[in-house]
Amino acid sequence: MDTVVNISWINNEDDILNSSTIDIEDYTEHNFQYHLTNFSLSNAGQYKCSNTHHTQQEYKFIQSSESQYKYTNITAIIPIDNTALEFKPTEPYYEVGSDVILSCKVTEPNSPLVNVDTTVNIKWSCNRNLSQQYSIYPYNKYFNHTLTNIKLSDAGEYNCTYYLNSTTDNPYIIPSDARTGVTNVTIKIPKSNDPSITPLNSYYNVGHNINLACSVPIFNYSLLDIDIKVNIQWLNSTNHILHSYTVPNDKVPVINLIPHQSVYDAGSDITLSCSVTYPYSSFIDVDTNLTLQWFNSSNHTLNFSTIINDNNEHTLTYTISNARLSDAGLYACSFFINTSVSHIVTSNATRNFTIINIKMPNVITPYILVHPSKSYYNVNDNITLSCIISYPTNHLIDVNTTVTIQWHHYGLDRLNSYTEVNDKAQHSFSYTIGNARLSDAGQYTCSFFVNATNNNDVIRIPNGKNPSVNQLKPYYSVGDSITLTCTATYPSHITTNLNIQWLNSSNHTLHSYTGINNNTEHTISYTINNVSLSDAGQYTCQYSISSTNHSFVLPSDNIRTSVNVTVNGKSFFDCSKTISLAYRYN
Repeated sequence: MDTVVNISWINNEDDILNSSTIDIEDYTEHNFQYHLTNFSLSNAGQYKCSNTHHTQQEYKFIQSSESQYKYTNITAIIPIDNTALEFKPTEPYYEVGSDVILSCKVTEPNSPLVNVDTTVNIKWSCNRNLSQQYSIYPYNKYFNHTLTNIKLSDAGEYNCTYYLNSTTDNPYIIPSDARTGVTNVTIKIPKSNDPSITPLNSYYNVGHNINLACSVPIFNYSLLDIDIKVNIQWLNSTNHILHSYTVPNDKVPVINLIPHQSVYDAGSDITLSCSVTYPYSSFIDVDTNLTLQWFNSSNHTLNFSTIINDNNEHTLTYTISNARLSDAGLYACSFFINTSVSHIVTSNATRNFTIINIKMPNVITPYILVHPSKSYYNVNDNITLSCIISYPTNHLIDVNTTVTIQWHHYGLDRLNSYTEVNDKAQHSFSYTIGNARLSDAGQYTCSFFVNATNNNDVIRIPNGKNPSVNQLKPYYSVGDSITLTCTATYPSHITTNLNIQWLNSSNHTLHSYTGINNNTEHTISYTINNVSLSDAGQYTCQYSISSTNHSFVLPSDNIRTSVNVTVNGKSFFDCSKTISLAYRYN
């Protein structure tokens, strides 16, 4: 008998959108379509196509078939083009120490296609000193962030980033892409006190030479936290610049030890040699002087020399004669360039350092007494071994020392040990074998050593320059791979180790490397594979320098550079599908 099929499109609220009854013929196929016109966010969801078979006429004993369903999902991304990001105007520049309010707002979408409730997720960020999480915020209201007590390092571009999200529980509505706007914060370097000018005569005769001398006080201000240069100028009455210059200095002095040894004996003569060449430059068109200096670990000047800079190598030596224990420690060489021309600023001082190790003298052999003195002993005898040391007074040992005496059996097992301050001419230490057994027979050895208790001040290795990191994109998408690369170079004359690390925003170590510092560039990389939203944030590269064989030398501070990683979510859209239905019957 003839049968028909009833086909319907139904949305996720079980509303029948369209329905039709179609005659079924042998081996035929029918397409039934429903068109969503002017598609809006509220149309996103799950759609199902239902079909039911029944006869054209009603028969008492024939029932219609059960309904069969096929589903398709339509996902919609929230459009962002109908919104606008607006900033409150910023000042042309701000003074150091003031507060800056960053303000941005997002206008509400004006499209009728955005017919569900949405909200803004927004944040402020800067690739140096600001990293926020997204905050939910209303439309048309300024989102503020205050920079308080600003420093020079706060100057730069600040990003306001936002995206739209639905407040409904419809899982088929996907957040929009992220948009970013940029506002600039310009900070003015504060002026110092007025320069002072050397007093001039009340008048000059024609043909006289007039020397104009001007000096500027040095900045000492905690908010000036980046390197700045002083540009000093003389101008004439028509404001024409007569002269302006700052002396550069990026050379590191080279240190040599004569003789070159890792450890020196007390009483040795040690010559510290420091050499530097300040190269010729066409920009340095006045006579300059080069000053070399040697300092000890207490920063006391040991030797210095000021000579005319003729662009050749210049060397300054300092000799430690008849070295004492107190001479051990860190020695630094520095140099700077200056000129007698008063309107040229003296260069920065550049330095390098080395460490002198001096060995404690010890040529004394202990004297041993045995009581009672016999050629052999019986079992259960008591035997007392006494070790006597006379460590003579020595002008080379000019620090506090201690003497440690030890008794050994067969030179292996330490039986007893004793340490006391070395403040007398003779030291004695005894060990008694009570109720001697056969296993006590053998060779007994007395040894001693002298140790300095305060031979050096504790010294910290100077900090180096900040590490450099590779340039990152403004933002990355979910699923990308990001490689963070960091390089550091530290010039050092002594044997040191360089430890370099990558840290995340929680200060957890992601990757670490320690190598011998051979004055070359050290590089460390860390790759974030298959990036997710949780990978967004600040990443920090840091390194420190430590001494490999000097217990009294503390490592340098951790020198850091940070970068921000911004991650945007990916959006997906499933197009609507046409479902083809076929029915066959015998």
